[in-house]
Amino acid sequence: MNCREHQEFFSDLYDGNLPADRGRELEAHLAGCADCRGEYEAFSASLKALQEAGERAVPEAFVRRVMDTARAESERQVLYQNTGMRRPSTRRFVVPRPRALWAIPALAASALVAFAVGYFIQKQAADRAIDDLKEQLAKSKPVDHGSTPAPEEGVVWEGNQRFTIADFVPRWLEKIGYAKFGDTWISKEMRDRLERGEAWIDGKWVLAKAEIERRVQEEMAKVTGVTDPKAARDRIIEELGLVKRGDGYMAKAMADALDRGLVISPTGEALALDDVVAEKLHELKLVRHEGRWMSEEQRTELLASRRIEKPGGVANTAVTRALDGLEIGPPLGYKNLTLYPLIAASEKSVAVTTFPEAFGNGKVDITDENSLQVRVKNKGDAALVLLAGEILVAGRPDRVVARDTLIPANKDRAVEVFDVEPNQPRGAEKVAFRPESGHYWASLGMRRLLNEEPGQAGVWAAINGPGGKISPFDLYKDHRTGLTEYHMALVDLRSAHALMVGVAVAVGDSLVSTEIFGSPTLLAAHWDRILDSASLEALLAGPGRENRGVSEFPSSVAAVKRMLETAFSAEQDGENDSIVLRRHGRPLGRAVTAAGEAVRLLLFPDPSGAPRPPLDLLVKEGKVKRAVDAYEARLAGATGNRRASILREMAMLPGDYPRQKVLDHAKSDQPRVPAIEALGLRGEPAVVEPLLLEWLKETRKETAVALYAALAQALARLGSEKAIVVLVQDLDPKTPLIARAAADHLPALLVGVRDRNTFEKSMDNLIQGLERFSAEPSDPQGLSWPVRTLRLITGKEYGKITDFQIWWNTPLERQNFLEQRKHP
Repeated sequence: MNCREHQEFFSDLYDGNLPADRGRELEAHLAGCADCRGEYEAFSASLKALQEAGERAVPEAFVRRVMDTARAESERQVLYQNTGMRRPSTRRFVVPRPRALWAIPALAASALVAFAVGYFIQKQAADRAIDDLKEQLAKSKPVDHGSTPAPEEGVVWEGNQRFTIADFVPRWLEKIGYAKFGDTWISKEMRDRLERGEAWIDGKWVLAKAEIERRVQEEMAKVTGVTDPKAARDRIIEELGLVKRGDGYMAKAMADALDRGLVISPTGEALALDDVVAEKLHELKLVRHEGRWMSEEQRTELLASRRIEKPGGVANTAVTRALDGLEIGPPLGYKNLTLYPLIAASEKSVAVTTFPEAFGNGKVDITDENSLQVRVKNKGDAALVLLAGEILVAGRPDRVVARDTLIPANKDRAVEVFDVEPNQPRGAEKVAFRPESGHYWASLGMRRLLNEEPGQAGVWAAINGPGGKISPFDLYKDHRTGLTEYHMALVDLRSAHALMVGVAVAVGDSLVSTEIFGSPTLLAAHWDRILDSASLEALLAGPGRENRGVSEFPSSVAAVKRMLETAFSAEQDGENDSIVLRRHGRPLGRAVTAAGEAVRLLLFPDPSGAPRPPLDLLVKEGKVKRAVDAYEARLAGATGNRRASILREMAMLPGDYPRQKVLDHAKSDQPRVPAIEALGLRGEPAVVEPLLLEWLKETRKETAVALYAALAQALARLGSEKAIVVLVQDLDPKTPLIARAAADHLPALLVGVRDRNTFEKSMDNLIQGLERFSAEPSDPQGLSWPVRTLRLITGKEYGKITDFQIWWNTPLERQNFLEQRKHP
């Protein structure tokens, strides 16, 4: 028996009604299982408090809160009805608080009110059946009930009449000919006869006591001598197959059936309650789906609510084909981790080899080229895929694959990696990668970070941050016991769905990722690593560690559907063998493709942006230098956006060496813009500001607007107050493009000025400078760029420069505005 089955006998144990052997078995389980022991202690305390408190009125507000919580959970809970699957905890992962003792009686009382119908039958099997009936009827709606309102949670409509579950169940049982009899239900006619003292004897109903006495008298009349009437009576009762029940008698077969939790039908049959329920549900034209009874219409609606369909007008790409037609299956959970299976509509196939399989079979050679790159040779006859987050174990240092990479058959390709051991020295120049390589993935939090393009500095910062300072591979060693528990509880999810191709992962109450493979075979090949990566994230979640998985998507089927459907409207950028999905310029997820089909699609909630790594990050100087040199090698063939991202990543590394390298590119590169943008993102005003200001003054040509704008943006990111004077001076009608670029970045600078005199003087000069552009044409919204600039700075909705001048030159208005800035 598992924990859930043991917990079903808590009530009998508390009441002392368990058989001796079952009682010893349950007590032995409680002695060895801390979770069940805690549950039983809470259960016992609740009942004891209820008994001591007597009858209490449940506050209306409390009932509302309970009902609101139940409604919020209903979608997830219904998926577990009669599936036999374990149900996860839905509590947030927080530091436990002591129980509020005053709430126990009210909670117990409300539980008795809410589940009163469950006490009609106390036997275990009958309890479960009647609970199932309540749930199914609450969720069911008639095929045609005209203008009847749609069903509500916990409410049943029959025709135009509305009933609560507690009212409907006994009403329905009575309606079809049943009546309450002790702890169970029997035919109403039979109940009436039993209450009148009748029993079924020799094929007819007769008064039991009278019939027994008649037969006793007959037997005694046939025997001469003294006869014991009691012995004769007992013998006749046994011969008639009767047993004593209360003040009357009933057939022993009937009594045995009732003791087993069966019900006695109007025709005298002993039936399981679920058979009676099934007959009623079939009568209501309901069908059984995934262990639940529902109308055909409801089944269709349920499937539609869980199916992902490509909207009309959306391009047919590898990503949209991977999503289209997926069905979200019933979830499986353990503790704070919930997994939602994603099931394909039909069999799929993508011919690629996984890295662990190829590496284990000797079909892969890995050469360590530098700290940010390895060269992988595929010696197999099928394409080889390496996935971002796969850990390459190499003694010192371990590496993690930075980007999804596809390597054609019998080819080699450079694979980008990150060093994930900032506090470990560099090993030998030629590193031999160990057999564990590829068998472990970084946690989901690290994999999400890789999706957001953090660079080597971002990865080091995450490892050195709160809860870090340990490599992703060593995390598995430290959490081996916990990972085994999660694995044992959740590993069977894949085998329950033959066409499962993906999984959505929720930690606590938040959905954190969805991962979809090109075929069930590919999912099966990666399943253990998917499960361990998600489990590691669940184990790491909690106080003292930033949970980057928390999102606007709660843990529910509807949220999984919404998250997957957002991918249809995402921007898709091609990048070698990958597709990057972006929203507002930020990466939402990535897909690696082979022969035009998605091998793996990994999606995350709307990104919050990778955290900015601190420039005082503690990393060995030699490691930083090697990382910079590796970035320099990567720049050799890079252009456009790729070159810009490499420079940004290099600029985030700590120390003087990376800054100087980026400065060198800013001086000499053509174009210089990416390096200048990287310097602005890096920060360090004291070092960088003087040089950027000098370049800004030298770049006041209409032919160099892009460079001027990049310099102005970098200075705005640095918060350079000295740049305000220069930019205001450049509001010159003779160079309108330069003036417009200056105005674009003045709001960001001025909003950050805290000194009142500096701000007031700058505003005077700005309004005077913009007044010279009063004749600028308006945009489609009716605003000129000078007016828009002042609106951004002041928050005022004036439509003309002259209006801003009048407002600013009104002493009281100016005074109020400056005071509000001082005390926002």
